[in-house]
Amino acid sequence: MFASQPIELHYSSDDSNPKFLGYTEKTALRDLIDALSQTKQPSNGTTLLVKVHPREKQSDLENIAAGSTIDIKFDGSYNVRHAILASDLIISPFST
Repeated sequence: MFASQPIELHYSSDDSNPKFLGYTEKTALRDLIDALSQTKQPSNGTTLLVKVHPREKQSDLENIAAGSTIDIKFDGSYNVRHAILASDLIISPFST
């Protein structure tokens, strides 16, 4: 599970803002998808659940995953506790 957070909203998305962290939720998700795609068997039954934060646009994250060979599900309303318990690995780009 990738527990997304609206980093861009609070820290900007480029070096012009001194609060910029050097990455965003979108670049972190892109890097995760790239890493999963490089495994020996990217379609081995692994599913990536992207838990969309309530202050994010799901479509923005879906655009990043477009064309991926990995099974990716997006959900902003699924119970967080249930998602955590069902996940083998939880990744978050910030303080989650």
